Amino acid sequence: MQMIGTTLDERYTITARLGAGGMGVVYRARDIRLERDVAVKLMGEHLADSEQSAHRFIREAQLAARLDHDNVGRVHDIGRDSSGRLYIVMPLLEGDPLSDLIGDGKSLRASEALIAMADAAAGLSHAHRAGIVHRDVKPGNLFRSQQGRLSVLDFGLARLTEGSGRPTALVGTWDYMAPEQFDPDTFGPIGPAADVYGLTGVLLHAVTGRPPFPDADSFPQLFAAHTHGPRPVPGDLDPRFAWLDPVVARGMAIDQAARPASAESLVAHAIHSWGRAQLITRSRVSLTRPTRCGR
Repeated sequence: MQMIGTTLDERYTITARLGAGGMGVVYRARDIRLERDVAVKLMGEHLADSEQSAHRFIREAQLAARLDHDNVGRVHDIGRDSSGRLYIVMPLLEGDPLSDLIGDGKSLRASEALIAMADAAAGLSHAHRAGIVHRDVKPGNLFRSQQGRLSVLDFGLARLTEGSGRPTALVGTWDYMAPEQFDPDTFGPIGPAADVYGLTGVLLHAVTGRPPFPDADSFPQLFAAHTHGPRPVPGDLDPRFAWLDPVVARGMAIDQAARPASAESLVAHAIHSWGRAQLITRSRVSLTRPTRCGR
């Protein structure tokens, strides 16, 4: 169905297509009443008859609307188009998803990655304090604005922590999923520690240009890697990444009780480890420089 030029609820005029995901298509639109540009996420036509998908779509809007934080994507409105398909209205963000910045082997400078992860951790910690676990922390759900601020988007897989923590189906993105998301019966209920695990994997990817287990390309391989395999050792890939070794060992620990207590604690640990590595490097450089003797 051609959406460009269509007006939803006599208010939001679709002007351009911005992108698509598993749940639907995102458009640029003009809010006629408030005279501002917004983003409209329209549920995919292939999901229009699915009650489960509709429930998840509405839940995404409701959970995001509960969160008021600079590092969490906000929701302005929710409605249905003339065919009955649900849509969510959000602020129009100018910038790039992190997946575009680190895809195809690209990476960020360590300092740049840490700043981005600090923003993500602030948004996730705010959600956790509100009793919400994201459950799908990945580069595609982290968006960096042109001003450099990173926001956590897409709470479509989120759940309230007062629930059982045991989803009815496997949900999330396999590359960054915690062991308890693969098998909660074995590894425990899904809580904020799952988001800490996912954020660690994203930090690893952002710095090294590679996902946590780049050689695993099927579900069985990723299941085994996340739940039983050794943790990634970035320093083996390149000595410059050795500062990440203790961060990944803790943040991606199979035992969720061994992970940092919060996303913000994870980033604080990473900043400390990177800063210590920088100090050691500078000290070594200083010691190898020839000294000048005074007259």
